Amino acid sequence: MEYIGFVKAMDALKGMKLMRKMKEGKAYTAEIKVDFDRTKHLSNKSIRKRERERQRLIQLEKERAEQKMKEKEEEDRKREEERKQKELEELERKRKKQDRLTRKNRGNR
Repeated sequence: MEYIGFVKAMDALKGMKLMRKMKEGKAYTAEIKVDFDRTKHLSNKSIRKRERERQRLIQLEKERAEQKMKEKEEEDRKREEERKQKELEELERKRKKQDRLTRKNRGNR
């Protein structure tokens, strides 16, 4: 479960042999050679360092996602404003056209 338990188990097995007996009466042995973690990959310091880096990357990814979301919302807001502006311009053109027709009709009478 913990690193220290692993170390103790490896120390206990160091220099020992495993033996397998077959039904036919033959026996095979294998010497246990303990050789691990020369780079201190499983040390508490290294584990904490990797965890900090993982958390930093997760935070960076969240910030990027939030930035993309803000950019998308801003883009959507701009599109909506442009659409509303076009609608207002179209309404204004129709109103002016209607005013011209009304004035023209008044002048013909």
